[in-house]
Amino acid sequence: ISRMEGQGSGDVQAQWPHRTSSLDSKDRRLSTSSAVEGDTSVERSVDTGRGFRQEARVLAGLCLVGFFVNCQPSEPFLTRFLIENKGLSESQLDNQVWPWNIYGSFIFLLPVGLLAEVYGYRRIVFVGLLCREATRVLLLFTGGVAFMALMQVTYAAATCANTVYYAYAYMVVEPPRFQTTTSFMRASYHLGNVLGAVMGQIVVDNGGSLTLLFYLSWGFTTLGLICFLFLLPPPTRQPP
Repeated sequence: ISRMEGQGSGDVQAQWPHRTSSLDSKDRRLSTSSAVEGDTSVERSVDTGRGFRQEARVLAGLCLVGFFVNCQPSEPFLTRFLIENKGLSESQLDNQVWPWNIYGSFIFLLPVGLLAEVYGYRRIVFVGLLCREATRVLLLFTGGVAFMALMQVTYAAATCANTVYYAYAYMVVEPPRFQTTTSFMRASYHLGNVLGAVMGQIVVDNGGSLTLLFYLSWGFTTLGLICFLFLLPPPTRQPP
């Protein structure tokens, strides 16, 4: 019996090193897998942070462009400016200037979408912003019926490009963000209109000149163009 017990204890002692080495290898595998999972989670968190910052930047750019191009303190005083500063009559405005806005919209509204498909949405939005710049330059530095009619045509082209601008937004944000992006863009658009009108009224009530209002509007338009160039990326997908 004692011999058997000795043999049994020897067998147990002989088996212990194998068990110990097996446990060590399991521990090493567990530690390795934990390290890999930790690295993966860190990479995921970094990618998530980068994606969030990119989405926030794009959304901010879209909202700022819409806000600045619509924050126009001069808009409520356009008719008064053309009569008092440019020397046009109400009859000339009604019959020879304002109708060109309708004509321009009729000319550009349908082709602008086709041109966006052919030449790119970002390029057409950029052209629309340049038309806004041209509108401001014509208002400030030219006069006469012909140039003011041309001003209405460039403004019509700019407003027609708004449809491409909203389509472009759906090409630079993820589909789950469509509703949020649209809401913020619309809010920024109308906020610009409201604040621009209030600003213009405050300036006029405090003795500011109408020309100052048009320079302010030109400045806001240029800020919108700058935001578009530096904050918004090229499209990453086709519009829905």
